[in-house]
Amino acid sequence: MSRRNTELLLLLLAAPLVLLLFAMVLMHDGTALNTQTLAVPIGLFGAFVVAHAAVRFFAPNADPAILPVVFALSGIGIAFVTRLAPDLAGRQVIWLFAGIICMIVVPWSRAISTASCSISTSSSASASCFAFSDAARRRNRGAGQRSG
Repeated sequence: MSRRNTELLLLLLAAPLVLLLFAMVLMHDGTALNTQTLAVPIGLFGAFVVAHAAVRFFAPNADPAILPVVFALSGIGIAFVTRLAPDLAGRQVIWLFAGIICMIVVPWSRAISTASCSISTSSSASASCFAFSDAARRRNRGAGQRSG
């Protein structure tokens, strides 16, 4: 099984946990369960499936466990915030979606900049793109060694 298929399987395993926990919070408050009241966990799952598709395309060698764990912990956190401070839950969901969007945009923009470097026709422009991307790789590699 590929890393991305493992990630998708783990996302599918985490989805019932998040849905069940959110349903328990709603039932405790006396709310009827339907697609409208369960829109938050369903929307979270949809956003993380889109994030999975982005990771599948832009970072195929990424760790397959991180995204499902983030989904499960985020879903649990949103359920707890909904239970303890319902007025703050909406803002928390917005911040979570903003984070997911950033997680998708960063690898996409990196892929676009790499593609534009490889497409350029001028030899001086391609040399500068190569030098820039090589310097960024060395900087990132060095930052990983310092923090570890």
